[in-house]
Amino acid sequence: MNRRVIGLLSFGHLTVDLYAGALPALLFVLRPTLHLSYFLVGLASLVFTITSSVIQPLFGYLSDRKHMAELLPIGCVLCALGLCVASRASSFLVLLALISLCGCGSALYHPEAAKTAAFFSGDRRASAMALFSVGGSIGYACGPGIFLLLHDHAWNVAPFVLFAFGFAVMIWLAFACGPLRRGVALHLAGRRETHEPVAWTVLAGVLSIVAIRAWVQTGLVLYLPYWVQRAGHGIGPGFFVSAFLFSGVAGTLAVGPLADRFGARRVLVVSMLPLTPLLLLFLLLNGFPALLTLAVFGACLLSTFSVTVVMAQELISHRQGMAAGLSNGFASGIGALGSLATGALADHLGLATAFVMLSLLPLLALRQSLSLPTR
Repeated sequence: MNRRVIGLLSFGHLTVDLYAGALPALLFVLRPTLHLSYFLVGLASLVFTITSSVIQPLFGYLSDRKHMAELLPIGCVLCALGLCVASRASSFLVLLALISLCGCGSALYHPEAAKTAAFFSGDRRASAMALFSVGGSIGYACGPGIFLLLHDHAWNVAPFVLFAFGFAVMIWLAFACGPLRRGVALHLAGRRETHEPVAWTVLAGVLSIVAIRAWVQTGLVLYLPYWVQRAGHGIGPGFFVSAFLFSGVAGTLAVGPLADRFGARRVLVVSMLPLTPLLLLFLLLNGFPALLTLAVFGACLLSTFSVTVVMAQELISHRQGMAAGLSNGFASGIGALGSLATGALADHLGLATAFVMLSLLPLLALRQSLSLPTR
């Protein structure tokens, strides 16, 4: 595993997902200024999901055909430009256009970066993908806090500060394009193309697990603050969201090497086993015990992100970028759309019912993971 290259790609991943993580905070800030209803806030989030995730396989397909390392700096700067200019949007339509620009930047970066990470991973694919994934997890978790901190203390210069950071990372990635391109070319030259038939049924099973995981994750991130506020835990809602997301970072770092040693399917099954009991237990607890339980749940749920990406890439070995786009983008995007159903259920039957439904979804993912072949 080439740690320097994986570290660079992971930092770029951190940068791109930092802007994605800042989007909910941006909508929160702009809601009174642009007179946005809750429906319009949800619509803006949906537009970002479509442009950043659902269309990723298309960019992954193009990446596999052309091997364009230039997509890395371009995607990074588009994310920065879209979000930073959106903070000064004068109307909802302008906001949607700029959010779409930010989403397209994210969709450009992820497949090319994940494909390149796979080529530089050596025989430790799960470990390398875990390191790559951790950057995105940290960026997504830090995005809201950094954006709101700048909003509260330096709003006049906040867009310039955020864009300057993205622009600096873009320059760093641009200088690395040449070595990355040559490294990918050497890898492809030394690899014998086999083009084994794709086990589409198995791939569909992996993608369904990713979609269910994304549904649970997005539902918790969106509605957890309301549950915490209503339950009166005595701890701020922000601590619960942060504990959930950052525990996923720790879990990802731990699970990558375990998947290399014991196998991806075995690690996937073990991580799915405690999810439903943990989330139901969280709903019954209060205060610090609830926070700790949620952290363990987050570590188990989010730790297998890199594992499912590697599984998809092994199933479509001759289309690494498209495989990453399917697992990292399309399936996650489709799963995130399930949060709309969670919100509708909470509106009609109550938030507690919606959270119980979320706690049962991992059982479907567990059943699917048990049906996957051992290889």
